[in-house]
Amino acid sequence: MEAVFEVRSLAERFKGLLARQPIDQYEIYLMKNSSKTVHIENNEARLSIESPTMGVGIRAAKGGKVAFVSTTDFSEEGISRTMMSLSLSIEYSQRDPEFRSFTRPGTPSRVSGTYDERVAFADERQVSDLVKSIADSLPDGVTISHGFIRFSEFAFHVINSLGVDAGDYGTHVFAFFALRKGDVEYTGRFYSRGWPSELPAFVGKLGEQISSYEKAVAFKGKEEMTVIMQPEVLAPILVGSVGSACAASNVYHRRSPFAGMFGKPVASELLTVVDDGTLEGGIMTSCVDDEGFPTSRKVLIEKGVLRAFYYDSYYANLMRESPTGNAYRRTPRSPEQAYRRTPSNSASNIVVEPGDKTLDEMVSEVERGLLLERVSAPVVDPITGSMSLEVRNAVFIQNGSLGNPVRFCLVVANFYEALKNIRSVGKERAMVGNCFTPPIAFDSMTVVGTSS
Repeated sequence: MEAVFEVRSLAERFKGLLARQPIDQYEIYLMKNSSKTVHIENNEARLSIESPTMGVGIRAAKGGKVAFVSTTDFSEEGISRTMMSLSLSIEYSQRDPEFRSFTRPGTPSRVSGTYDERVAFADERQVSDLVKSIADSLPDGVTISHGFIRFSEFAFHVINSLGVDAGDYGTHVFAFFALRKGDVEYTGRFYSRGWPSELPAFVGKLGEQISSYEKAVAFKGKEEMTVIMQPEVLAPILVGSVGSACAASNVYHRRSPFAGMFGKPVASELLTVVDDGTLEGGIMTSCVDDEGFPTSRKVLIEKGVLRAFYYDSYYANLMRESPTGNAYRRTPRSPEQAYRRTPSNSASNIVVEPGDKTLDEMVSEVERGLLLERVSAPVVDPITGSMSLEVRNAVFIQNGSLGNPVRFCLVVANFYEALKNIRSVGKERAMVGNCFTPPIAFDSMTVVGTSS
C-alpha cells in the first residue's frame, strides 16, 4: 500500500528536524486518508471522490511543558512555519506537573479483518448496486430522505524520541440514513471495516421499525418490569458507562464510579466485559494505538467482578501501571483528521461475552416486560449512571410471549445498578459502533407511560 510508505517516509523527515530541536522528547503522528462518499437523497445516489488528505500532528516536551501543533502543509515553507509554531507553543505553554514521558516501544500486535480492497477501490458500479439493494430493502412508503455512505482507506505512522516506530493501515465504512414515512423520521448509523454487505438488511430493519411505529399503542401508567435491550440500544449505553468507568483517566480524577472498586463486584456474575483492541474486524482495531503502543485484550469485568482498567501512557505513568494500547486520536465514526487531535485515554472495542440463550428463550422467561429495540437517544450519565430513554420501538412481553408494539413511554433506571440486576445474556452478538454485544435482559427497570 503506497500510503504506508508515504507516511513512513514523511515521519522520518520530521524526525530529522525534531532531533535538532532543543527539546526533551517528541512524538510524530502522520496520517493519510482517502475517501469516497455516496450522497443519497430521496433514494437517488450521487458519488463524490474526495482528494486524499495527509497531515501531521507533533507533540514536544521540554522542562515539563508539552506543546502540540498540526499541519497539512508539507512545503519547505510550511514545514518551517510548523517548526516555528512548535517552538513558540513550547515557550508559552503552561508546565504540566503530571507529565512524565511519551510512550516506549513494544512489539505490534497481530490483527486481522481491518483492510478490504473492495472498500479501498470501490467503483461507481459497485456503489450503484449497493444503493439499489438498500432501496429495494425498504418497506412500501418508506424513503431515504437523506443520507450518505463514506468509504475510507487510511494509513498512520508514529515515531517518537524513545524509539517508537510503528503504524498501521486499514479501511473504514460509515453510513448515516434518515428514513421517512409520512411525518415520521428515523435515523440510523452503520459502521464496518469491510465491504458493507449487511447494510441493506440494516436499512431494511430500520424501515420495518418506522412502519411498526404507526401501529404501536401508548403505554399507560408506571410499572417496574424486565427490559430486554437489543444491541442497537445497549451498545452506546455500555460504551458510555462501563467504557467510561474503566478509563484510567476517569479513575485517576475520581470521575468513575469504579474508582476504589478493583477486585470487587460491580455487576451480575452473568456479565463479562472485555476491551479488545485486537478484535477481528473491530471498528477501532489496529496493531498499535495512536501513540504507537501495541493494542491488547483486557478483561475489564469478569463474571461481575472488576478486574482491570485501561491506560494510555500519560495515566499509566501517573498510576505506575503499564500502557494497554488505549490512546486514540481516531474515532469510531471516522479516522479522518486524527492528526489534528492529541491522543486521549479511550476504549478500543468493548466486547460483552455471550450467554447461552437465544432471544426467543430470553423472551420466554419474562412474565411482564419490554423488548426494547430503539430509543430516541441511548445516552447514560457516565458518572452517576442515570438514564431516561424515550422509547421509539418496543414490544410488550406478557407471560413469555411478544404482544403489541408500544410507544410514548420512558425507560428510567440507574444503569450501574441495572448491571447488578441482569436476568439473562443472549448468545447472538452484533457489532454496533465499537461495541460487540448480545441482547441483555435487566430486571426492575421503571417504565413510565401516559396517564391511565
